[in-house]
Amino acid sequence: MIAPWLIALDLDGTLLKKDHTIGEATKKALQQSIESGHIVAIATGRPPRAAKTAYQELQLTTPLIALNGAYIQFSDRPNDCKMTTLSQDIIEEISQKAIALGSRGILAELGTHCVIRQNEPPLLMDEEHEQFFYDAVVSETPEEPAIYQSLETPWPGNAFSLLIQLPRVWHQEIHDWLEAKWPHQLYMRSWRKPFDVIEVMSQHVSKATGLMEIQRHYQIKADHIIAFGDEMNDLEMFRYAAIGVAMGNANPQLLPYATHVTEDCENDGIAAYLNQRFFPSDSLC
Repeated sequence: MIAPWLIALDLDGTLLKKDHTIGEATKKALQQSIESGHIVAIATGRPPRAAKTAYQELQLTTPLIALNGAYIQFSDRPNDCKMTTLSQDIIEEISQKAIALGSRGILAELGTHCVIRQNEPPLLMDEEHEQFFYDAVVSETPEEPAIYQSLETPWPGNAFSLLIQLPRVWHQEIHDWLEAKWPHQLYMRSWRKPFDVIEVMSQHVSKATGLMEIQRHYQIKADHIIAFGDEMNDLEMFRYAAIGVAMGNANPQLLPYATHVTEDCENDGIAAYLNQRFFPSDSLC
């Protein structure tokens, strides 16, 4: 029997195209992978509610890595999950620092909901990117609506992560302040333009820590892990996986950490790589 591989998929810019759909060739290659005994799992920076559609479309039953590893859902049982949060005191102090530097809006993931503190729209961007933000990040539903508050209203509890709108000129200052204030505790990254967004979460979790959990769960060999990604929040996953496959549309800063570069997501890059590796006869059809 062939030893199974763990195949980890980022969502936006990797599995999902710009219109939030999954290519038919990619769906076919992933289904073949599952039927061949491999383990396919999603590892995303999105909250769980924003990953459900893709998860269900692929008919997955594997654990879901969400919020860059801060939330791991092992099954459909409500309490069968592993969560890592930042304390209410810490996120409040960070928020006050950001507001003092000119932040217009801050989003925190609390439980199954996101809470947005703003005195005016939290992000100023073109229509396409604003739509992406509200679809992929806020992603509110009637069952899980976003909660909107003023900047002056304190956070109601601990959070998995913070997304802070802040002019890019202040990103390095808040990074240095976080390092000095909470050394070896917090992880911060700046999103790519046009998002003037800082993401803050626990330094003790990443997509890689999520992969470790799934690897142990299925007893996958360390040299049988493939990770697909396109952004810097996939870096730790690439370092941990035996094979890191960067999409053709990937952030150039991620490419040095990839073992392979495939086609972009709009051209079914996941299928291109999986077919070449596991189903070469199909790729020649």
